[in-house]
Amino acid sequence: MSLEDRMVIIQDNYVRANKELILKPYTKNTQKRTIHLFEDLVPILRKYELDKKKNQLQFGKYYNHNNFYFTWDDGRPFDPDYIYKSFKKSCKRLGYNELTLHDLRHFYVSVMLGRGDIPLKITQDSLGHSSAEMMGLNGHLMNDMAKKVFKGKTMGLLENHFCNPLII
Repeated sequence: MSLEDRMVIIQDNYVRANKELILKPYTKNTQKRTIHLFEDLVPILRKYELDKKKNQLQFGKYYNHNNFYFTWDDGRPFDPDYIYKSFKKSCKRLGYNELTLHDLRHFYVSVMLGRGDIPLKITQDSLGHSSAEMMGLNGHLMNDMAKKVFKGKTMGLLENHFCNPLII
């Protein structure tokens, strides 16, 4: 994570296989992925980093140091099942019962493409797509996303729950 450059580099992720958590390097296509952050997210993440440093001091030698950005207070990474269940719980509370985590990927594409000032290559690279044609595939999904997301509550969902995963 580089807040100065407003970017996140995805390089590791946990997956569940046979009831076991396995650390997999990189992403689905085995390449690191760079995601650019919107400017207004930086102060929220700076506060999170400050809180994380306080936790490191509080837990001392018991803090679990790793490369994961979002973790429990003691540094342990979140279990993917916890993320999924928390997301579904938040969606249900806000009336988005059909919304999925993958829908947020399509929402991201729609926002990026809808702005009109972001080069297609940046959106393509953020998603790990090998070609710009894949953007068209995601673009047609906008109508389905609009039905699920654009009910006036989306930003509340994102701001209140995903910027601080422990609220969920």
